[in-house]
Amino acid sequence: MEMEKKLYEAAFEGNVPNLKALIQEDPLILDRISTAFFQDTPLHVATLRGRLEFVHAVLSHNPQLAAEPDSLGHLPLHVASAKGNVEIVRELLRVGPSSCLARTKDGKLPLHLAIMKGVKVEVLTELTRACPESTRSRVDGGCSILHLCVRYDNLDALKVLVEMFKGQSDCNDLLNEINDDGNTVLHLAALHKNLEVLFLSC
Repeated sequence: MEMEKKLYEAAFEGNVPNLKALIQEDPLILDRISTAFFQDTPLHVATLRGRLEFVHAVLSHNPQLAAEPDSLGHLPLHVASAKGNVEIVRELLRVGPSSCLARTKDGKLPLHLAIMKGVKVEVLTELTRACPESTRSRVDGGCSILHLCVRYDNLDALKVLVEMFKGQSDCNDLLNEINDDGNTVLHLAALHKNLEVLFLSC
């Protein structure tokens, strides 16, 4: 367990030389990490701390860790998306673009978390470019991603997504989709007194 402790300390600090030294001493150390013993993998820790170089080094040795969930079902991409770290999001998408469609235990995609946390729109752009089908996913009472934008008062994300949908045959349908409560995006905007949303259109 001493080696694993050093590995987690290196992840917390983003210490790539220590990571390389640990791998040289035990080439399989990254393969034996299990969330049965730890709540997060070293990749989760480094992602949460924004340690891009460490993330890159881990993925170059064991890209499969990008698909390893933590105890809450979050992949590293969920963490990076919620934190808004676009460089780490890109790095994780490079090795595992299918992570875009992975759901947490409460049913959220990385895109949902990015919208809910109000992160940079560059993160949304990376996620939707890597996996366009994630934009059509539902969550929390049948809410579309446009519903989420209004619910979490993320107008920047809403503008980017509506612009992305423009020209698609079902753009107006997306604005008029109802959630389980029977509300469209415009209904929610009116309820939240978000007047800017009311003027958005495809």
